[in-house]
Amino acid sequence: MQLHDAVNLCNNSKLTGWDMIKYVNFLVNKNMKYSIEIPFMPYKKAFWIGKGYCVQQAFCVRDILRELGYDVQIVYCRKAFFKGSETISGHTWCRVRIDNIEKDVCTRNSDNRPGKVNFVPISQVKKYSGLIAVGGYLGSIPVCFKRLLITKLESKFTK
Repeated sequence: MQLHDAVNLCNNSKLTGWDMIKYVNFLVNKNMKYSIEIPFMPYKKAFWIGKGYCVQQAFCVRDILRELGYDVQIVYCRKAFFKGSETISGHTWCRVRIDNIEKDVCTRNSDNRPGKVNFVPISQVKKYSGLIAVGGYLGSIPVCFKRLLITKLESKFTK
């Protein structure tokens, strides 16, 4: 699936408001498995391939929602506590505003819904744009590869 296909599905759904945001969240999560394997890949291609990490997922959500006319921005924090896995990591996601109500939208976990996400920011949340976006993208590549290497080594030694 490509991003324009997702936009067409959304337009054909006739959903509006938070129901539409929930649907976009579902579509990106279903089509784009969370993966740290391809951090160097442009987000549109990652969506087409069907996997990507938080930055790639957030850009896909942003593009779809903007195409549908929603007020959305990408945000990040250097440290977030992830419920369930009990891990702490940097994270990037979207914030959507409808009628002066703002909610976090994150596709990383299939249980996430607008305003109900599986993480808690434990450092300052900032807008992900400009030099931060460039630096964040470039900086996330070695971080993803390090995580991937650790995961592969752990699985090798626990077999």
